[in-house]
Amino acid sequence: MAVPAQCVLAASKLLGQLPRTSFVFEDFSVDRLRADLGRIPLHHIEGIWRYTTEKTEIAIIRPVCLEGSDIAAGGVDEGCYYIVLTGSADRSLRPGTVMGVVIPSAKSGVYEARIYTRKATSFMYDPRKFTLRLSDDDSRLVFDRKKSEFSVNFWHFVPYLWRYSVRRNASAPSVSGCIRVYPEPELPLEPRYL
Repeated sequence: MAVPAQCVLAASKLLGQLPRTSFVFEDFSVDRLRADLGRIPLHHIEGIWRYTTEKTEIAIIRPVCLEGSDIAAGGVDEGCYYIVLTGSADRSLRPGTVMGVVIPSAKSGVYEARIYTRKATSFMYDPRKFTLRLSDDDSRLVFDRKKSEFSVNFWHFVPYLWRYSVRRNASAPSVSGCIRVYPEPELPLEPRYL
């Protein structure tokens, strides 16, 4: 019983230890990453993903993929994944920039993450908590930002004192997320016509 508790504690520490600002893996190569991902068996969430609202591609990979060591010989699975930028229309962020950290949850296809939400000139900052949900066919990934259950609106105190100043936040279903690019899903996202 102590082992699962230690795993949960270690996973939450991984999310909490994300630095305040992003960092870049030196000598990062998308071609080398694709070759390495093609040689090893991938976890469900691992691969290259494209945001549906913009021309940004990310890779979700185990830490051993980025240390320059051979992945197949690494054999290290710490139970966490990096979200790494592989391509963007914004040229100020370099490929190899770490955008966040992901850990699996107890529910299949659901992951917890801390992802940087703001961008400065050449780095990202302000990590926030997210829940990532993987579709049943592993082709889509939906991002849900975790918000506080309650919020306080101080503007309600002025000029009407009888309004409610604390309200419960209703969470709307999220539609933002990514589509898998590599490896390609077994069923195509759009039908192919002859």
